[in-house]
Amino acid sequence: MSKAYFISIGLFLLCQTALVAQYRYEAILLETATSTPITTAEIYHTNAEKNYVPDKTGRITIDNMQPGMQELIIFSYEYNTVTLDISIKDKNIKDTIYLDRLSAELSEVVINAKKEELFALRKMRRVEGTAIYSSKKTEVVLLDLIQANLASNNSRQIYAQIAGLNIYEGSDGGLQLAIGGRGLDPNRSSN
Repeated sequence: MSKAYFISIGLFLLCQTALVAQYRYEAILLETATSTPITTAEIYHTNAEKNYVPDKTGRITIDNMQPGMQELIIFSYEYNTVTLDISIKDKNIKDTIYLDRLSAELSEVVINAKKEELFALRKMRRVEGTAIYSSKKTEVVLLDLIQANLASNNSRQIYAQIAGLNIYEGSDGGLQLAIGGRGLDPNRSSN
């Protein structure tokens, strides 16, 4: 037998394996409510372990898909994740996939005590124990509610809750704080 005969048989066998069992999957990704194309999603083909991204029109094309069950996972930060099981038999598949937006309807939210929790402050009562504070502007720092780093032992985190305080820290002879309120000089607070 001639050399040309073996080459032609080899080429025929190579073409056969290249043509067998390769199908195309085409899909367009649309938003359910508005039917607008989705371009921000990612499609993961689990069997081939490859990622695909749709074009500007929301179309995705996956070539060389093998026959059998194929799994596609469609992920986007704006839409619900969808898992598709596709059965590929003997033809190319065209599909339209609708994705729902991520949304949740919340009931009414009433925030009453959030200021106290966030700022760990409350106004002093007019009379507390034996002291009268009715004509003074006073505030109480609620230490149990402060979101401070307790490991650093930083007193400025406590005083930062009160507006208008000027705090200077001197560490020459231990912890020395000079505190001035509403424009007063902190260095004169000791007087």
